[in-house]
Amino acid sequence: MATKQKIVIGVTGHRHVDRQDRKLKALIRNECRTLARTHAGNPFVILSGLAEGADRMVARIAMSELDAALIAVLPVPRESFVMDFGDAGSRREFTMLLNRSDHVITAPLLTKRAWKSYTPSRDRQYAWEGSFLARQSKILIAVWDGADSKGLGGTGDVVRWFKRGRTPTAYLHGSALRARSAALAPRRLSAKRRALLHIHPNAYDLEKYKF
Repeated sequence: MATKQKIVIGVTGHRHVDRQDRKLKALIRNECRTLARTHAGNPFVILSGLAEGADRMVARIAMSELDAALIAVLPVPRESFVMDFGDAGSRREFTMLLNRSDHVITAPLLTKRAWKSYTPSRDRQYAWEGSFLARQSKILIAVWDGADSKGLGGTGDVVRWFKRGRTPTAYLHGSALRARSAALAPRRLSAKRRALLHIHPNAYDLEKYKF
């Protein structure tokens, strides 16, 4: 019997998303149920940076509705990343989801200086994470208002890289090794047969694109 193909779903989106937004969660849940029907019998994997907001909301719903295995993709080492979160409750939620992850991928440090502070060097770390998500995902769920990224590697960049089917070569360092370690394809998946689900978190509009 042929091995079922993994359906790899990446998530990118805004941090300031109300975790109690029932309408938004219902929209994401319905799309996950559609994916479950469309890809019945296939195992699902959710790639998430586990930042506050959309990353965690989509990861939780995908794990529940699709029985998806969670792979966390962190832009910087855990002990530094956790300091991005505003309160103890958020840090506990991050730790809980990290502990439920089947695998944790941490971006290689692209510079020896300044990445611990909020500088362009740290932005490059986030760009590596976004590039990895764009390359590895068959389906990308973007909870996004459509605006340009405020910093390198933001949601606007991730969506653009995914839509064009390639990412900047500057962020390829170490990606193949880390993909193999998580039983993912070591190189970017085929540019064909991919889908983008763009969900506007305020208007609750949903746009679907296939490539």
